[in-house]
Amino acid sequence: MKHSQNEFRILVEVFELFLSLFQKRNWNLVDRIPLDLKEI
Repeated sequence: MKHSQNEFRILVEVFELFLSLFQKRNWNLVDRIPLDLKEI
């Protein structure tokens, strides 16, 4: 269970990071992300 909880925690952190980037409209950082991730 600890392993899956750690993975979930990482996903949450990544999701919050994306939210903060979009809120700041820091498109320069977003453009560095591969197109495959943008389409998700």
